[in-house]
Parts: sequence; structure tokens; C-alpha cells
Amino acid sequence: MKPQLRTLEGQNLMDLETPTTIIGICSPQDSLNTTAVYVEYGNPDDIPSIYSGIRTGLSLENHLIYRPPLVFNNKEIHSSLRTIYTDSKWLNEPHFVGSYSIDQYVYFFFRETAVESDGCGKMVYSRVARVCKNDLGGKNVLKQVWSSFVKARLNCSISSPFPYYFDHIQSVYKVDSETDSHFYATFTTTDGPFVASALCAFSLNHINQIFDNGVFLEQPTLSSLWVQTQPDQIPGTRPGTCVANTHSLTDAELHFAKSHLLMADAIPGGEPIIYRKDEIFTKMVADQKDDSTVVLFIQVANKQKLLKILHSRERSFFGQGRILAEYQLLDNEKIHAISILPNEYLFVADEKRVSQYRLGQCPLHNECVSCASDPYCSWNIARSECFAQETVHSTAVG
Repeated sequence: MKPQLRTLEGQNLMDLETPTTIIGICSPQDSLNTTAVYVEYGNPDDIPSIYSGIRTGLSLENHLIYRPPLVFNNKEIHSSLRTIYTDSKWLNEPHFVGSYSIDQYVYFFFRETAVESDGCGKMVYSRVARVCKNDLGGKNVLKQVWSSFVKARLNCSISSPFPYYFDHIQSVYKVDSETDSHFYATFTTTDGPFVASALCAFSLNHINQIFDNGVFLEQPTLSSLWVQTQPDQIPGTRPGTCVANTHSLTDAELHFAKSHLLMADAIPGGEPIIYRKDEIFTKMVADQKDDSTVVLFIQVANKQKLLKILHSRERSFFGQGRILAEYQLLDNEKIHAISILPNEYLFVADEKRVSQYRLGQCPLHNECVSCASDPYCSWNIARSECFAQETVHSTAVG
């Protein structure tokens, strides 16, 4: 309940500072979907801090996106900030899967029960939310509460006259390019007897465009339907905007921000890069080979295997992925995490061990076409064998 925050020296794991105790940054239950990201720069007075997506309380009834008090020289400089946990319009039974610090913002990816679907039965939507790092909350209204919190639905679906939606985000991984960043995410369908999964990708530029210029949804009364906010209703400081000092925002602007959190437009994921029936995609990592080629490794939880997928953005960002390999895991241990050392190794942590695998697995390719398709491997014509790509091979015969 009172986790320690430690700063370690990377080579020997010795403490660089005295450990501190901060509540609200992780969960005592390892089965809960929570997330946290360490932000070193951009906070008020540039004081480093953790940002977390967390569930707290004795019965886990409080759902929060939280930043602890900002402390310098053992003195609290700025109070903690959080979402309003008593208002389901902010967060409604969320399951967090990832968080990222990018420029002046922190982004959170999660799934939650959709408040805007009232009247259509209980539905779960996937979301991305954004807050400003320099947020101090309001002076009176939204005191110690985010004044910059906005969120939007993530749309991962197969297009048709009646789109087929994958609504349950399971994991997310960021890949950077020269002009944009892309979030690859795994999704599953609603819980039920028939399951399917998909891999979609979302552009950071597109996310920011919708947050900065899109239309808001509002619910005029508790019993009314959700409707789009008219542009002339938006105050001078638009919700989600980073301002120099949020204590200077007017009560009217803060009241508007408090009730206008949700964007009307969803973030498009385009056609899924890949989708599969009867498989549950969960954890995922990605390795960027160059500015247009990404290799992804996805855990298929119900089949105890890993998928290795090649996605090239050269032809089209929303292009189809190609399955390079399917690896069967050796036993039925529950996987807690997978991680990657770019261009080198994949690490899989289960109940008993951490296992290390080469990303290439080149000797398993027994023909030229599959070997040459794998960006980690090269085919030796003379020997009819697949080898890991190395610089020395570029001048070798065959």
C-alpha cells in the first residue's frame, strides 16, 4: 500500500538517492491493469514525478489518473493532481494498458465502460486520454484536479456497412518516425463465446489534431442523450490546452472543462494490420528496423504462442501486416511481461523465469522466400541456409 520509489545506478543497481514512499503509483494487486510513467522534465518547476493510471481504495472503487505531490528538498511545492473519481464521465471502471510522456503532454491508453452508450446496453470502448505536464489544476473550481484532461475513443474495426469493432485494448507500444509517432495496439472483441483479435495503429499527429481542433460531446442533463457541443459555446481557453498557469483560468472555463472531456470523433486506426479469429492477442512489443519497417511480437494468450509480424508503412501506413513466424511457447506458465532489446533479443518473463530469444530465429527458415522476408535474416544461396544478418555477410559469396 506504500510503495517505495527508488533511483538506481544502472550498472550495479545501487541506490543513488534515499528511497521515498509515494502512495497512488501502483497497485498491491498484480492482476489489475495499471500503468505508470516517470516524467523527468516539463512538470511545474521541472520537478520529476510519476504519472499513474491506478485504482485505489479498499474495494478498488477509486479510478484515477494521478500525479503525486511535487516535492523539492523534502518540501511540498505543488499539491497532487487527479481525475474526479466520483464522476463516471471522467473514468468509468477503467483498465489501463499504457502511458507515455511526449513533449508537453502525458498520454494514457485504457478501456472503460462507455458512458455515452447509455440506452444501448453496457459497452466497453478503448480510449486515449491526454493531460498537460505543467497543469496545476484550478484555483477554486477543479482544485487539485486536472484542468487539461481530455479523452477520445480509439476505433479499431473492420470497415463494412456494419463495422465489426474490436473494443477491448490489451496493450500498446510506441514507434517513432521522422515526422510522427505511431501507437501499435492489440485489441480483442467483447467477452463472449466468439472471440477475435486485431492489431491496429494510431498516429500521434492525428490524436493531437482531434484533441486540439475536434468537437466535444456533452450531456445537457443526466437523463438526456449525448450531443455535440456547438463551436460558439467553447470558451477562450479550450479544454485540453496547456497554459502557463492554470490557476489563472476563469471559473467559467474550468466549469466547462469539467463537463467537456470527451471528443465526438474517434481516433481512426484504419483497417487492422492483422486480425485473427479464435485468438486472444494480449502483450506486444515492436522493433523498428527503419523509418518504414516495423517487426511486432504479439502474445496469443489462449494458444500459448507468439506471432512475429512484419508491417511496412512504405506502401501505406494502414497497410496489411505479414506473419513471418508463429512460435509455440514451451509450457503453460502465465506470461507477466515481454520486452525487447532492439535488433537483438526478445525477453519473456513468466511465473518461474525470464527467457531470452534471438529476434531472428534464422535457422528455423528452411527456404529462401521466408528467410528473405525476415528483416533479421539473409539467405546464403551457395549453402542454401538462412543466417542472421551481419555486416560481414554483405561482402560474402552468395
